Amino acid sequence: MDLKIEFPLSGEFKEFREIGEETINSIENEVNALRSDELKLSLFLIIHLGLAPSEISLLKVSSYGSFLGVPILEEGKVKRFVLEEKLNKKLKDLKERKLPEDKLVDVSPGTVKVTFHRIMKKLGLNLKVSDFRDNYVAELLKKGLPQDIVVEYSGCSLDRVAYIGRVFFLRSKADIIEANLKES
Repeated sequence: MDLKIEFPLSGEFKEFREIGEETINSIENEVNALRSDELKLSLFLIIHLGLAPSEISLLKVSSYGSFLGVPILEEGKVKRFVLEEKLNKKLKDLKERKLPEDKLVDVSPGTVKVTFHRIMKKLGLNLKVSDFRDNYVAELLKKGLPQDIVVEYSGCSLDRVAYIGRVFFLRSKADIIEANLKES
């Protein structure tokens, strides 16, 4: 008799891999070599905010603003704090040049995807857009934001945010339960 193991079909579990500053810098160098400013901005939105190309296509110039003095991109379900100062400056400049109802970037999601994958391949990186979203989640957690706010401003599920927090702070579920619930 053969033992058959079946994994759930919904959503594959993906390990969290932090993307280091050196890797981000090498990707930024490739992006800066592109000719189109709008394509560059789209890729910076992926790299620094973990936005998917389909989410980027929903953004308008009016999506960029501030919340309690913190720069933010917000359009429908898409919400991201703009933490990177270079990206914040690019968005401010764009807001001054375009009308509020204009698309933030006029580049098709397909073009953004193809360019993103071409850069990853050129650099020999096996990274996906979701890896950058996870990295953004880790940045918010490093800043001490509570999980519910990170969920709201990252587009990740609470389970994913909790998992990244445990990995990032190097504490397993067992360690947390033992430290907080076990009687002395």
